[in-house]
Amino acid sequence: AEELHSVLKGADLTTVEQIQSLPYLRACIRESHRLTPATPIQPKKMRKDVDIVLPNGDIYHVEAGKRISLNLRAFPMDPQFVDNPTKYQPERFLPEAIEARKGTPSEIIDHPNFEDPFGRGKRRCLGGSVAKAEIMILAARLIQDWEISLVDPLDATRWTAKQKLMLKADPYPAMKLLRRKRNEISWS
Repeated sequence: AEELHSVLKGADLTTVEQIQSLPYLRACIRESHRLTPATPIQPKKMRKDVDIVLPNGDIYHVEAGKRISLNLRAFPMDPQFVDNPTKYQPERFLPEAIEARKGTPSEIIDHPNFEDPFGRGKRRCLGGSVAKAEIMILAARLIQDWEISLVDPLDATRWTAKQKLMLKADPYPAMKLLRRKRNEISWS
């Protein structure tokens, strides 16, 4: 909320420049997508022959033209690539954290296939760019206008993730919204 207050000062999010000046909000949304990807798998058609080497040394040869599926849920939840993978930690997607991962196995979570929940290439969702902007605009407005918390703070540990069409909390914890005062100085 502090970042939003310093950049927007209570106003609506309306420009690309404003979106780019909100790294923490972008990191929060990206971390939400890491924990709850829009789709659990992404099929890809291989453009060239590829050898996939597994940690145990086994090698799988995939010929050009064959289809593979990228598991968008497994990599971002694997402790080999992500520290504390079940913890909501937006700081892992701040620019300095992304820079620190370069050249390490954890860099895989920064691959564009994981970064954009609306796909890539010819099969990318046509409305993906609009949807990303709408998510930012809505989140900015909600956070500026409302303090959002759990009705019972213990609910944070009482639910499990259930995968149906989408990943969701079960049972879904009850939330409470308290309207922030206009021109509120303290955004605690």
